[in-house]
Amino acid sequence: MIMADAKTGRPSKYEERFCDEVVQFFSGEVYTQSVDPNGRPIFTPNKFPTMARFAASIGVHRATLLEWCDSQPAFFDAYKEAQSLQEAWLVEGAMVGAYVSNFSIFTAKNVLGWRDKQPDEEVKHEQVIQKVQIEVIGANKDNGDSTAG
Repeated sequence: MIMADAKTGRPSKYEERFCDEVVQFFSGEVYTQSVDPNGRPIFTPNKFPTMARFAASIGVHRATLLEWCDSQPAFFDAYKEAQSLQEAWLVEGAMVGAYVSNFSIFTAKNVLGWRDKQPDEEVKHEQVIQKVQIEVIGANKDNGDSTAG
């Protein structure tokens, strides 16, 4: 009887260089700025970076990146940094109108995990605020108190 090795299957395509590459991929310029004939700025968005596009650029599937996050702590850190850069990319592009607002909202919710604040969250916040009553015991007119005496 031949015993199979516990680790069988295709070898991983992971390389340490992917840590730097994923961060670099999300570090590009958000938009290109130009000026229209009337002198107004025009912001043309560059390709929005996605994990799917990065994965394709290195010859793997997006799911492979998630597997590497589980097995490679350095890649997990780089992946998280890339996600933060992607968030900044979206916000900066949206702020100058480089993206249609519907795209920005959809992407923030479905790619970045943002969500609308729920009404019950506001109530919870307000419950922390306490009423404070201040009683003035004395005042001195010489110190600039115009309500005294």
